[in-house]
Amino acid sequence: MGSRRTNGLDSVHPKCINIGIRCGGYRHLNQSPDSPVEPATSQIERSLQRLPTQNSRERSCMEYFYFKIAPRLGGYFHQSFWNQKILVLCLEEPVIRTSIVAFSSLYEITLKQETNPKDVSDPQEQFALEYYNRALRDTANGLDNLESIRVLLTSCVIFFCIDCLRKDIPVALKHIRGGLKLLQIWRERYHRALELNETSALKSDFDFIESDLVLVFSWLNMISVMFGGVSHSINNLSSSSTVRHLSGPFNNIVDARASLVDIVDQTIQIVQKFNDYSKGRAVSSNDKAMQLIVLGTYNDWKISFENMMEKDAGTWSPAVRNGANLILASWWTMKLWLEGAFFEYETEWDAFKEAFEQIAKYVETVTDDQIRFPDDESKFFCFEPIYLPALQFLVLKCRYPQLRRKGLRLLRACPQKEAIFDSRTSELLFKRVMELEEASIPGLKPGQIPKDDQLPPEEFRIQKIEMPPLPATAKGSTVNFYSKPNGPNGSWHVTAEYINMSNQSSMRLFQQKYGSWAL
Repeated sequence: MGSRRTNGLDSVHPKCINIGIRCGGYRHLNQSPDSPVEPATSQIERSLQRLPTQNSRERSCMEYFYFKIAPRLGGYFHQSFWNQKILVLCLEEPVIRTSIVAFSSLYEITLKQETNPKDVSDPQEQFALEYYNRALRDTANGLDNLESIRVLLTSCVIFFCIDCLRKDIPVALKHIRGGLKLLQIWRERYHRALELNETSALKSDFDFIESDLVLVFSWLNMISVMFGGVSHSINNLSSSSTVRHLSGPFNNIVDARASLVDIVDQTIQIVQKFNDYSKGRAVSSNDKAMQLIVLGTYNDWKISFENMMEKDAGTWSPAVRNGANLILASWWTMKLWLEGAFFEYETEWDAFKEAFEQIAKYVETVTDDQIRFPDDESKFFCFEPIYLPALQFLVLKCRYPQLRRKGLRLLRACPQKEAIFDSRTSELLFKRVMELEEASIPGLKPGQIPKDDQLPPEEFRIQKIEMPPLPATAKGSTVNFYSKPNGPNGSWHVTAEYINMSNQSSMRLFQQKYGSWAL
């Protein structure tokens, strides 16, 4: 199996087209432990001085974004995108400047609301929404001519972040799906230009889209599918003619991560295809064959990744090692998700205790990263979901009491928001799942922690969680917990409860069709 996409950047000496600053590429992954994970301050200051802002408030928002927000958003894998590429677009494109002003202002407001809501005034919120609406209008006008796909795609990414902060999940998902459609348009345009030997005019778009935006939308596509969207083959949305083998060998950690994203894309399509049918149907030989092929690709990827680690790990900085641990946590999570795609009974997950332990081990190594998270504010919002999906999967599907409680403790230590995902909401919901399931264990007293061999019976295990888009009441928000007491072909049993999530009252969550482990 191969992918028709390459990273497009030399990880040591990358070059960007039509850019006023040199791209830092992925060099931040090789910084010393004491180095800040951000570009040179003087470089940003010089670039900000060139920004044609209209007033002091705009400039203040831009400075707040580049000095405070961008280094936090980039995480281990997207520093180049947030710290350099977007800054270049801000110099060139008014719509990106307007979007960043809206995002920066809303980020600061939302952060204040978490600590002291009285510090936020109506004019501040009005300013943020005014710039957001202006950016939406300007982007909509740009759809008429589609002169620069990279600008429109970048706008989709920023709008996605804005609506994650606003907790308007349906609209955030629409931005993902709009971006995926734009990638399809991009690919068709580039291939037409390729046939006519007229690709030079598209070179600046090609470098930015293929090196950054295709990878960004690869995992955004995963989020969309987790919330019931249709999976897009990201390989087919890429226009690169370079073939990368999914199972390696890998030149560096960035290359390995990109390959894993491609394998996950295949996993999502398999799981989505199977779950379009009822869980009680027989698995066809074609279904099983495709599952085994992709599981084999996961195993080959792991061998190549371990070979790379054996060769290079001695030269890695702590940031690189933490990035590698997050990649391995994702590998264990997605491989296990695929392994369980055809499970009919929840008790089948009990055979994978070692895999759940590996997920917890790798996540635990990075939750206390003092460089990545020097203070509480740095854990407020992360662009890419790197911890929460793996931990949510762990605490829903793993019923071993000590390991499950460890997963809940790690949820509390995670960033508060990772894109759509919210660690506070997750902890409340999955803790309640654990309580409901363990209450069914015979002979267990209220509040008593089960022994490690005391697991909930099949008929009481929660398989799905639904939080309907209903207004919160004085009792809390409505949450439905689904189990199947009469077997996989039986009807759903629903336990409806009110849970007090006052700080999440405006969040609207969809029923997740494919296992409900991501909320």
